[in-house]
Amino acid sequence: MRLFFISITIVCFSAMSGQLEEKCVVNGIKISTLRYSSIIPYSKELFGINHHFPSPVKKLQNIVNKTDDGSFIVFSNTEIIFIANKKNGVFNGKLSIYPDGIFSVHATIKNGILNGKCNMTFQPFKYAHGSKLSSSVNYDFRKIPVPHEQWICNGKQDFILNTEGYFMDGKKFNGSFLQIEPYMDLRIVTIQNYCNFILISKSNPVVYKIVPWINTF
Repeated sequence: MRLFFISITIVCFSAMSGQLEEKCVVNGIKISTLRYSSIIPYSKELFGINHHFPSPVKKLQNIVNKTDDGSFIVFSNTEIIFIANKKNGVFNGKLSIYPDGIFSVHATIKNGILNGKCNMTFQPFKYAHGSKLSSSVNYDFRKIPVPHEQWICNGKQDFILNTEGYFMDGKKFNGSFLQIEPYMDLRIVTIQNYCNFILISKSNPVVYKIVPWINTF
């Protein structure tokens, strides 16, 4: 009798496990943890360098018929880093990337390749107003292409840099693109201008010192 009860328990547990797996993998939402080594998709094409996820982060995606179709979201705590859609297992549609709280990118993907309009926005002093946190870091000045006295450390909270460009077949095609290289609390910013896939001009680098926001409540 005891063996019969154990067998029934195992069968029921296996059935429950199967149902949970089916709900998660076949048709539902799958949440998984990404390691720090994970790279923001398309960051090399967009920014010129690979941007990594901060740690730890979660990936949320729809699973339909064992294929990750629909919403694809990466977030850290309550902060969204990456939003896109997948169709037939590849990115397709609108793409939004928020590498940090002051830089955002909105682009278009077709069949897994950047194609269409790309808007980039940089708001370096977004959190400067009322911030209680100041930062001073021991910089390696050899890595910074602008003398310290030329860094921009203060500005209006609503100051924004915007660019609009177009990708074709995964490459920068026409228009302007922000290139932002993070270094500690600095952002080294240049603007690239393209015409028919050719880089026709590039602005001199500008260094912004970011005053981070901190919750004082």
